[in-house]
Amino acid sequence: MQFPTKQADAEKNAAAHYLLVMEGDVEPTLHGPFADEAEVLAEARKQRKEDPAMENGLFRLSVLHNVPMIEAFAGIDLEDDEEES
Repeated sequence: MQFPTKQADAEKNAAAHYLLVMEGDVEPTLHGPFADEAEVLAEARKQRKEDPAMENGLFRLSVLHNVPMIEAFAGIDLEDDEEES
């Protein structure tokens, strides 16, 4: 008999993090998985820099216990940290 470890429990309960890019607000592409939410945000900021006309929709996609959750970014989320200084 094998007992679950804290690491196994953490991995089981950990969310998978992705960036969903709707190219031209039509064609979905999935980027990731990323280690955490901070990496998703960094990739979203990179994508926004590469799309100054904002033709592509950017969304967070998290999967926890096989349940996907999609959330939109707030405009302020995508502002570059360098701009805030």
